[in-house]
Amino acid sequence: MMVKFTAKKVISKSLLLSAVLGCTLSAAVNAQDGPPGTDIFIADLSKNPLGFWATQNFEAVTTRKGYDNQPYFLPDGSGLLYTAMLKTDNGQWQADSFEYNFDSKKHTNLTNSPLSEYSPTLMAGGYYISSIVVEADNKQHLWGLPFHSKAKAYRLSNLEPVGYHVWGKKGAIAMFVLGSEKLPNDKSTLQFQQSFKTKPKVVANDIGRSLRFIPERNAFSFSQLKQDKKWWLSEYDPKTDSVTALVPLPKGSDYYTWIDDKTAVTAVGNELRLWTYNDNDKSASIADWMPWVDASKVCKTKVTRLAVDRDKSKLAIVCDE
Repeated sequence: MMVKFTAKKVISKSLLLSAVLGCTLSAAVNAQDGPPGTDIFIADLSKNPLGFWATQNFEAVTTRKGYDNQPYFLPDGSGLLYTAMLKTDNGQWQADSFEYNFDSKKHTNLTNSPLSEYSPTLMAGGYYISSIVVEADNKQHLWGLPFHSKAKAYRLSNLEPVGYHVWGKKGAIAMFVLGSEKLPNDKSTLQFQQSFKTKPKVVANDIGRSLRFIPERNAFSFSQLKQDKKWWLSEYDPKTDSVTALVPLPKGSDYYTWIDDKTAVTAVGNELRLWTYNDNDKSASIADWMPWVDASKVCKTKVTRLAVDRDKSKLAIVCDE
């Protein structure tokens, strides 16, 4: 399958047209209604003199009407990747991978292809970004796409339909494989591969859309719908091939991320909450999620996705318009 992903276009905030990325992966979105609108904000992140995490200086990365989502901080601290969906000449919505540079404040369309791409993530070596590509037959595969390089795009895995993914150490990867269309979280699975030379292995069922890797524990975390009908923050340890339910997520919480290996953050409405991991605590509860940041000044509605950079100096939030 040959598809060109090499065209690039630099776009300023003011010139970004009606563009939106859907929360669920779909090759086509109703051209009249369009996907829901969201914006990305970033804040400075640091520990205060008392040793508590604090944020300040929230800044809008995107301000246009449309959906910009799935922020991923580049490891070198130069900016972030995200997905935006643009309205094409034939009235359809086209999802592309973008880069936002912190210094220049410029947005660059990295793919600009005839297909839709989601969840851009820099791969080891820095020559590729891995991305979920909705191919011409509407099947969703994981691809490697060129990142400021002359490398050729190629399909990384034949596993499908892949919805989300996260890299671990030495090429290990965990992937969200979609469930049924009517119930997207029903029978969705977390599948793990130590490398693409090995077969994918189902390690958890009924999982949600937040996948994270915790390098200090060499573990993959994810949200999971348990038998008690509650969403839990769970963790998969490849070394022991075991899943541990860590803590229930607050009602209304859809996404989470980790600030460090001991501190998870989620959102309920436009309030951010923190939970402190303790491997000796086997009785964590929803009440252990403590109020942290009131984001209502920049997000009047609801915070969804969250991301933290490698240096733990920036926090990104996605806000519903």
